[in-house]
Amino acid sequence: MNVVMTSTDALILQKGSPSAERMVLYGKSIETLFIVIAGVGKREETQLSDNVRAIFAGGSSKRDGFSNMVMECRRIIESATVDVISAQDPFFVGLATHTARRGYNIPLQIQIHSDIFSLAYMFEKPRRIIEILVSLFVLQKASCVRLVSERTRKAVRMITKAPVSVLPIQVARQDASLVHARPAEFPEGNVVLVASRLMPEKKIDTVIDAVAGIPHISLVIAGDGAQKDALQRRAHKKGVADRVHFVGWQKSLAPLFAHANVFVQMSRYEGFGMSLLESALAGCPIIATNAGLAGDIFQDKEHLTLVERNASSLRNALTRHFSNEAEAKARAQKAQTIARGLCVSEDDYREQHKKALLTCLST
Repeated sequence: MNVVMTSTDALILQKGSPSAERMVLYGKSIETLFIVIAGVGKREETQLSDNVRAIFAGGSSKRDGFSNMVMECRRIIESATVDVISAQDPFFVGLATHTARRGYNIPLQIQIHSDIFSLAYMFEKPRRIIEILVSLFVLQKASCVRLVSERTRKAVRMITKAPVSVLPIQVARQDASLVHARPAEFPEGNVVLVASRLMPEKKIDTVIDAVAGIPHISLVIAGDGAQKDALQRRAHKKGVADRVHFVGWQKSLAPLFAHANVFVQMSRYEGFGMSLLESALAGCPIIATNAGLAGDIFQDKEHLTLVERNASSLRNALTRHFSNEAEAKARAQKAQTIARGLCVSEDDYREQHKKALLTCLST
């Protein structure tokens, strides 16, 4: 099977990055995978493996980038036998991908990686309304749809009759026998951990506000993103800059989960929640909002603690956590059992990926 995939993730071009490695994994289930990436800049190509090639379409503007994506896809379609074309989102990437395949009778797979039909997503900013309208059109043109969790399945089934597959992000089961040394950047005492892209929808400012109201605990923030400077300023404004530690992107979060007292996820919305799953696998207690796996697979009071999206709710939950860590650890052990059941081998994941593509051919 030969597949063209479209994306806006420029990290795919960087060999060894998580995005690039995921593409290589996808390529192991099919004959050939072409990834066409939209963006502003100079056109370039990267051969990620023997059968996986990434092409940055390039352009002088976003609009130009999407136009070039369409042309690159059509060049591939005209020079090779393409069985399925797959878009990594149902918005403008999906629209460009549908445009590229018109006239070629190639099945279209639409991927959805976030909870795009949640109210928190739809009303986050005016642009979201336009995105949702585009997605309604694109999903009706889809031959099949691939989700990362069950959370969005019901909404998608109301929009399209195309087959829907759920393929969670592949996470390997951790070796429970490994002992991780305390990270050098970890402060002494009680530690609250956040591991996330530093973006507005992650609500990390709310975590800083909550920690500011509880003496004698520290906050470690692992990750990078557009909000880093703003979050550092907020920590200074709240008078807790000495208790908020930005440690950047980490190749492995396992040592952090092993030594944190609690992991916090305050996202407005999540499609999946990789860090939350990794936290559960490590047996680290979790406090989270109802987003992604939290409230879907992992249930309140049984596996974790669910909170509202405000500092007061989180502050109260953290206070209860540190007053009864034994109870939190008991929930974490139950969450760990559930998390281990979500882990699949690389071979099984490749088969599930191929099966999701084959549902497109069956239509």
